[in-house]
Amino acid sequence: MTYLLRASFSGRFFYGTQKQKGKPTLQGVFEDALEDLYQEKVKVSISSRLDRGVSAEDFAFSYVPKDSRLSPEKVAYVLSRRLAPEVVIRSAREVEDGFSVRYGMDYKVYRYALQRKRRPDLNPVAMPVRENFDFAAYKKAMLLFQGKHDFRSFSTPEGEEETHLSIDRITFEEAGDLFYTRIQAQSFLRYQIRFLVGAGILAAEGKVSFSLLKDLLEGKEGKYPKDKAWPEGLVLEKIHYPGIDD
Repeated sequence: MTYLLRASFSGRFFYGTQKQKGKPTLQGVFEDALEDLYQEKVKVSISSRLDRGVSAEDFAFSYVPKDSRLSPEKVAYVLSRRLAPEVVIRSAREVEDGFSVRYGMDYKVYRYALQRKRRPDLNPVAMPVRENFDFAAYKKAMLLFQGKHDFRSFSTPEGEEETHLSIDRITFEEAGDLFYTRIQAQSFLRYQIRFLVGAGILAAEGKVSFSLLKDLLEGKEGKYPKDKAWPEGLVLEKIHYPGIDD
């Protein structure tokens, strides 16, 4: 018996999602709340390791309950009353034993927000860009990342982690003073989204060429001012589990 809960949260109030001693994280908050509920320690598995400052509209965690006296719906109700307002429980259900909250998904969608017009009140949720920012060049650069490439230069790989991955789709949306980029794939490397957006920004500012980005995606070496976009603009918008979200 395994319970799967989905949540939304504001990353401004957490040091990421993975548990860290002495710092508020999503995994730590969930484990503390469940320990209160069951009066014993509960190990929580999380769907994604997100950086400090990154938010989520669809985040999942799972755990094995000590018994079936509390239904998933009851757990969600109690947690909703105990958690801070920066976290909202969206749904809860029982899933089959052996379900992997991290590797069971077939895709996830991240959304990155840039400010079309600089507004300090939007800084907590969107990264400002320079005046005369070339959004056409930004989009052209970002679309280079679709498909299967070597993303070593656009991430921080851990150990011997495979860096040849596929990005299924990249789309754009304008909404008032905000410009959104959505990136869909099955999996991502550490900091990959922020480095990809950072590369798009560098291209829009004329600091890197499209040919250099193409060479890097082919695994070639090149002088590249690697830069990460702000964490505040990044949101995990959607995760999809086949058989559950279909």
